[in-house]
Amino acid sequence: MCFNAAKSWYSGWYSDDVGKEGHQDLTHFDTPGQWWKGKLVGIDVYLNDVFDENQHQVVMRISMGLYMMFNRKKGMNSGVKAYGDQVVVVQQWGKGGKSKVLATLDEENDAFTFSNEFYEFDIVVKVCDVFIAPIATGPQITGGTASQSSTSVNAEADRAIDGNLD
Repeated sequence: MCFNAAKSWYSGWYSDDVGKEGHQDLTHFDTPGQWWKGKLVGIDVYLNDVFDENQHQVVMRISMGLYMMFNRKKGMNSGVKAYGDQVVVVQQWGKGGKSKVLATLDEENDAFTFSNEFYEFDIVVKVCDVFIAPIATGPQITGGTASQSSTSVNAEADRAIDGNLD
């Protein structure tokens, strides 16, 4: 369920007692030429308080039963087996309806066009940039002295303790 935007929308997990919002409703976009641009982030950002409700969204509801979220493979979602670190577009009609993954988007496959014979226009979802911050796997050590037995590509030992996670 972590990557299923429609189920997440209907379960309402993106709101909490302090009123922090994590959703964007675009169902009012009903004519050609309307667009939305923003930052779609994974659930880990929301849960660990690096979420800014003025600039981040976790789940989006688009017209025609379409939903979208970024399935960031981190934190509570680190063990996800499908669609990790991808933007997932799901279609589901109604609260109890079955959902269907229509597209998974990333830097290589960055656009999806949804056409439906009942509507006079297409919906285009375009991912402009996918940024996946590095995950620290242990305590970060800065300062001190580092040494190594050999050097590759001019990578000096002090790079291991310079505070740069890359």
